[in-house]
Amino acid sequence: QVDREERPDVDKVYMTYVSALYGGGGWPLTVFLSPNLKPLMGGTYFPPDDKYGRPGFKTILRKVKEAWDTKRDALEKSGNVVIEQLRDALSAKANFQDVPNDVAVLYVDQCVEKLASSYDPKFGGFGSAPKFPRPVEDCIMLYKFRKHMEARQESEAQNIMKMVTHTLQCMARGGVHDHVGGGFHRYSVDECWHVPHFEKMLYDQGQIANVYLDTYVITGDEYYSSVARDILDYLRRDMIGEDGEIFSAEDADSAEYEGAPRKKEGSFYVWTSQEIEDTLGENAELFKNHYYVKSSGNCDLSGMSDPHNEFSGKNVLIERKPGSLMASKYGKSVDEYYGILGECRQKLFDVRSKRPRPHLDDKVLVHMLTAACF
Repeated sequence: QVDREERPDVDKVYMTYVSALYGGGGWPLTVFLSPNLKPLMGGTYFPPDDKYGRPGFKTILRKVKEAWDTKRDALEKSGNVVIEQLRDALSAKANFQDVPNDVAVLYVDQCVEKLASSYDPKFGGFGSAPKFPRPVEDCIMLYKFRKHMEARQESEAQNIMKMVTHTLQCMARGGVHDHVGGGFHRYSVDECWHVPHFEKMLYDQGQIANVYLDTYVITGDEYYSSVARDILDYLRRDMIGEDGEIFSAEDADSAEYEGAPRKKEGSFYVWTSQEIEDTLGENAELFKNHYYVKSSGNCDLSGMSDPHNEFSGKNVLIERKPGSLMASKYGKSVDEYYGILGECRQKLFDVRSKRPRPHLDDKVLVHMLTAACF
């Protein structure tokens, strides 16, 4: 077992192998090696047991052993071929010269065109579920927006800006955004940014904050700066050590209560309707309507949100209606309405602070620090 953050060089070798084999990779990464360390097969996460039509790790082990016992020569030959192909590819990258400016412009244009074709006009974002906040995509689109504006191509520029702002608004309103404690979770399992994988990564926070600030600079809309401030407040409060070091991540799993026999994903972040009523009293109904909280649980917006009913009776906060519309419904000014929501979130934050926290990964990694700071 290798810690990819302690040995990124080892991780790079075998991640390159899996990515070349399957067109992508991820962590945890599993690669089976021959005695001379040549890769034979690999993949990302394998569950312990067969589940939901996917082979478990035990099944994978049996299949690899069978293949090694009966087809050893073919496996080793295949591994050698892949290694040679990767060596040639990496050598080509090492000899790569600066890209001519006209070619770089072409690449950017192709990238923007591909992103625009994958744009989700209903829920924002580029591509389908699972949806990751990918600020680099928004940054590329903002770069192209500026180029269109310089060329006085305002219609094209505004089309791009609509995609970016709609995406950022949907992300901020969704459950992938921690409305109570700030910051963004790793990704949403559904297409509507609702139910997340609850891990929080430092490099995500820094890059996401930057794209919200860039959008604020362009639009002048303080909504975007407020989201960035929310992220930075989370980092200052929960992710910075006594000497100013910034930690790497917070886990997705935590105990439901002190002394619980096992941890569950999202336990720290989800709410029952009763918990909200007990905490918020007379403002509970307003808050529940604003954040789509239901007695039966609210992870029902998509068939992908909670396919195995792991969050039955639980709620992941999400804003589905404009605050101005909800304020009118309750006969309040917009400022008064948002003031009440802020007070409610603070009360929930105080309650949540007493729960067992997810594990804090307190490694200090340069690449994450640079992503967060720049």
